[in-house]
Amino acid sequence: PQPIPAMSGRRRPGVDKDGGLADDRDPSQVLTEVADPPTRTTAYGADPAQVYDVRLPDRVTRGLTVVIVHGGFWRPEYDRTHASRQAQAFADAGYPTAAVEYRRPGMPGGGWPGTGEDVAGAVTAVRRDPDLSHPPVLVGHSAGGQLVAWAAAQPWAHGLRGVVSLAGVLDLAHGADTGVGGTAIIDFLGGYPSDSPEAYAAADPDAAWWPGSCRSGTA
Repeated sequence: PQPIPAMSGRRRPGVDKDGGLADDRDPSQVLTEVADPPTRTTAYGADPAQVYDVRLPDRVTRGLTVVIVHGGFWRPEYDRTHASRQAQAFADAGYPTAAVEYRRPGMPGGGWPGTGEDVAGAVTAVRRDPDLSHPPVLVGHSAGGQLVAWAAAQPWAHGLRGVVSLAGVLDLAHGADTGVGGTAIIDFLGGYPSDSPEAYAAADPDAAWWPGSCRSGTA
């Protein structure tokens, strides 16, 4: 794969000449900044959304495979494209990397439980991929942060080396009651906690034991 722009001498969007963040950087730029194409894209199911992008480093220097689960409030308009620069950065740092796509609410089979089933299927396929044979670490942001934290508590996740949930929605019931993401959680789980208690019990990381700890901050 080709280096990301910062490593090829070009300045990244929103980064000043000294490598710091420009004052006028719009955080939403991350949704439109795209890395070069992946090494390959591999299907783990029959649906067009059941794929993962593989990015391989020029030389593997890290003994872990990074599996990225993108965010975007589980909405169909936000796909793995906006996580491509993150994935490429991991590959440039020496990690074999897979960026997972999954069905979201509003797509055939999306929402709960289909979205969770896709994450399970994708992680299982990645672990069988000969180019991604190192122990996996799951990294998810926002909705992806919920999905990787949920995954950590599942029996099929035994053997994961770690899970990193970045701004993950880890208490879905509280998020639904307080309107996090508007109706995103309600659309994802088919209603409020009183409407779909089984879905919340199954999907909510806060309702299951998962081997991790939470950190928060303002940076």
